[in-house]
Amino acid sequence: MSRYDTTLTKLTPPRLEGVYERRRLYNELDRLKRSPITWVAAPAGSGKTTLVASYLAARKLPCVWYRIDSGDDDPASFFHHLALAVKKRQPRTRRPLPSLRPEHAGDLVAFARNFFREVGRRLQAPYVLVFDDLQEVSEKRPLNELLCAGLTELAACIRVVLVSRAEPPRAFARLRANRSLACLDGCKLKLHEQESRAVARSLGVHKSRLPHVSQLHRQVEGWMAGLILLL
Repeated sequence: MSRYDTTLTKLTPPRLEGVYERRRLYNELDRLKRSPITWVAAPAGSGKTTLVASYLAARKLPCVWYRIDSGDDDPASFFHHLALAVKKRQPRTRRPLPSLRPEHAGDLVAFARNFFREVGRRLQAPYVLVFDDLQEVSEKRPLNELLCAGLTELAACIRVVLVSRAEPPRAFARLRANRSLACLDGCKLKLHEQESRAVARSLGVHKSRLPHVSQLHRQVEGWMAGLILLL
């Protein structure tokens, strides 16, 4: 895969063809928007990424999508690619976002605050900023602290959704304490039995097999990926 293709993948939401609309969870996400930052945490295969992308599509909300990977442990790479993501949505803005330079190394938190403050000037509600795959950030690396500092600057401007297989790390404790960050618990992403049946119907399973789907639902305990694999 070329560098261009890799960058495009980082900055593009997933395709949504034939996706089951999880309206129960859409309502949960609506409720959580009282806090400016939403953290969606659930195990792999729970449908977190698809849930957030389909929610934004259903609510017709424009977004900047950013998928975290191991390269983002380097702050320079992270801010460079995030600037590209914002530019992709606001191509007519001539003034570039701040670039991380060697002289900023002594105070990366101050740079992060300034960078996200500038992002907030470019992206206003109803825009949503999504960071996917946050479990790829090592807790010992500075990105969590930089994100916390930066997102504090965005709280009054736009909604932010963070998607991870893990609960928020300690760096986000203050945001949780002051109710700037609300969590959608992984247990809520488990399918209800009627939802498992609806998923099966959306995948073309004949109604005569629906009793079997109920059995599979109990077997996988509402795990989306497990259900789809067994259908």
